This record gives sequence, structure tokens and C-alpha cells, in this order.
Amino acid sequence: MSSESLFAGLMTGTSLDGVDAVLASVTHAGTRVLAHHNSDLPTALRADLQRLCSPGDDEIDLAGACHRALGAHYADAVATLLDKANVPAGAVTAIGSSAFFDAARIAETRRLPRSSAFKFLSS
Repeated sequence: MSSESLFAGLMTGTSLDGVDAVLASVTHAGTRVLAHHNSDLPTALRADLQRLCSPGDDEIDLAGACHRALGAHYADAVATLLDKANVPAGAVTAIGSSAFFDAARIAETRRLPRSSAFKFLSS
């Protein structure tokens, strides 16, 4: 008997053009993609994220605003992904996300808390 776990993954790459989302089924026998979805980032959010790639004023405030807006966009992407796969949110074991900003300045991938997506999915 094979136990299945569902995982949703999201990513925004260095181009900041959009969010890529995937829903995967993981069993002892292997992994398979159940659904995928891409959504463009809103123009204003993309511009704000690009501003964070360079030093400037009010980075903390802007980062907070971007975190909330990107979390909402990620939640929408997950909701669309689950709708495509006809999977209820409660069936997903975990949601992981990353947003990559400026490798030269930050030198790491920033992980956004799962609570951002879960908050919007459960409301």
C-alpha cells in the first residue's frame, strides 16, 4: 500500500516576472506533478520588488509591504492550482515558497513563512 502526500511549491525567480506553482504527489513509488500554474506579478509589486534589489530609503517598510502582497499573490496561485487539480486545501501536506532577490547583495534565497499562504487559504 502506498501512502500519498501532496505538496505545493511556489517560486518567484530573479526575473520577477511571475509566480510558478506546482502541486506534486509524493509516494514511496515516486513523485508526479498533478498540476502547475503560472501567474504574472502585478506591475506595481514587480516594481517594488525590483526596488528592493538596490539600497534605498524605507527598505524595511517596503519589504513588509512586498511580503504581504507577495504572500497574497502566492495564496491566490495556490488556490488556483488546487482548483485546477480539484484538490481541497486541507489535503495538502505542506506549502513551500521562495522568492529570490539580489544574489550579489543578499546572497541567499529568502523563504516566506507558510503562514502567508495558509492564512489566505483558510479564511
